[in-house]
Amino acid sequence: MPIINRKPIKEKNIPYIKERDIKTSEFYGSNAWRRFRTTFLSLHPICECCLEHGYVTPSTDVHHKIPWMRGKNEEEQWNLFLDEKNCMSLCERCHIGLHNKDREYNMGCLDSLTETEYNYIHGKNY
Repeated sequence: MPIINRKPIKEKNIPYIKERDIKTSEFYGSNAWRRFRTTFLSLHPICECCLEHGYVTPSTDVHHKIPWMRGKNEEEQWNLFLDEKNCMSLCERCHIGLHNKDREYNMGCLDSLTETEYNYIHGKNY
């Protein structure tokens, strides 16, 4: 039986784009993304990674398994960006953990954390 994670959720403030480059701002600042993100999180309200490890944590982030910037042209990037099959709902900690893992190993497609990685990012030292 999953364990419910009762840590408080920080509300995401979406207009966070100032330090990002123009291309990223165009994508994440679009009305299409805002609608997609809201709908996706309402359909997938639980962090998929936490659930895989036996915890129930509300999702706050939408993660692209294959980074949309890897698209060969703008059309392919938009297709990756707004593809439900390329996205997963995550809590903030799991999302940061997956991006750190990608930076370390440059795997190209990331959709899971090992038990050790999961315990580390959630501060479970047992």
